[in-house]
Amino acid sequence: MTDEELVELALNGGYERATNIIYAKYAAVIGSYLSHYIKDDFELEDVVQETFIKAFHQLDKFDPGKSRSLPDSQDSMRSWLFEIAKNTSLDHRDKNERKLPSASQLGSDSSADEHEGNGDVSAMSPEDELIISQRKERIEKAINGLSDLYRDVAKMCLIDYLGYKEIADKLDIPLNTVKTRIRRARDLITKIMNSEEE
Repeated sequence: MTDEELVELALNGGYERATNIIYAKYAAVIGSYLSHYIKDDFELEDVVQETFIKAFHQLDKFDPGKSRSLPDSQDSMRSWLFEIAKNTSLDHRDKNERKLPSASQLGSDSSADEHEGNGDVSAMSPEDELIISQRKERIEKAINGLSDLYRDVAKMCLIDYLGYKEIADKLDIPLNTVKTRIRRARDLITKIMNSEEE
């Protein structure tokens, strides 16, 4: 499916499936883009999550014919997400720190391209969709196996794509507690999934 088809699907009853695919396609490249300027792992994860939350909340504003920062590219979704990521990152940082470059300056960034495989991010095979679906099921199963202490934060972060601050507000717990629990939950989920593969 093309990005335009995924947006159409999201807006017409297939929101969860479409947003999961968009996230799977672009999370790595957005993380790579931001990692050049955000060195703190917690902040990086937070900004990536918040980028997609903001994007998914305004999918109706996505214009596939308007590539803001990559003038000769058909990859308007990538460009659009870069702009949201840049603005989200700047919201997290002091104004005195250096600004992120625009997506056009990263148009030939090999480190970002490395995360895109063959560079064709506008289409995903049925096999890829199946793998994503199966991985999501495995993650959900692993999350359900966590203790109460970690289960709620893991669901909010990894399934609902909520940002750390939003999770902290919803659960009425300190932000640092949320970060610690999510980090621990990720470790536990990884161990559970690795043990299943053995």
